Amino acid sequence: MQAVEFPNLAPSVCVVCESVPPETPFVDTLNNFNPAGFTHLNGRKYLCENCVRDAANALELFDEATAPFRAQVSELSDALAQLQADADSYEAIKAAVDQLTARPVVQVETAVADAVEAAKVKRSSKRQAAAEAQKAVADAEAAAAAGAELQKQLDQEAADAQQAKVDAAATAPVVPQSDLGVASTPAADPVLGPVTPVGQVDQSQPPIDGQIWNGQEWVDPPASE
Repeated sequence: MQAVEFPNLAPSVCVVCESVPPETPFVDTLNNFNPAGFTHLNGRKYLCENCVRDAANALELFDEATAPFRAQVSELSDALAQLQADADSYEAIKAAVDQLTARPVVQVETAVADAVEAAKVKRSSKRQAAAEAQKAVADAEAAAAAGAELQKQLDQEAADAQQAKVDAAATAPVVPQSDLGVASTPAADPVLGPVTPVGQVDQSQPPIDGQIWNGQEWVDPPASE
């Protein structure tokens, strides 16, 4: 691939946006588009700068490329702030020295002692601030670790509870199901009526019309001659 000022070879357009943005450089892919049938894009494949930039942004290539420079800028900004603070301190000390040179010796000694004490206090404050910052970072890391450990414990307890449910379901007795999906109940034994001794007839049963009782059963009357 190579950069060109204009897509001179046909179809002379960007193969992505199919246009020719004005005053925009192109990338000649050195490849040709030759499908089985003729289209309006047959010929050289070019990419305009706009489409290349959009593709790079979609892949976050610019962020990756500029990350080291942005980190360096941040470091330089911190260094500049420190230099500015040192310059301010130097100007304050220089102003104090300039004032001391015009005072009697006793006053000069007192002023120098005050300046030295102020410098000591400032250094002590810086050390204390650095220690407090380190402690805050350590506390935050410890809290994050404790939170991760607690989440891990909660996840394990949830997994154990789910496994207990699965095990309970696997070992539960199986209740036979009927064809309709309802637990079937064994049919009860049929209720038996009273037993009539052999040779006797249950008189509670009505006779056929015309029959008579002979002491044992209902019978037809003897035929008349």
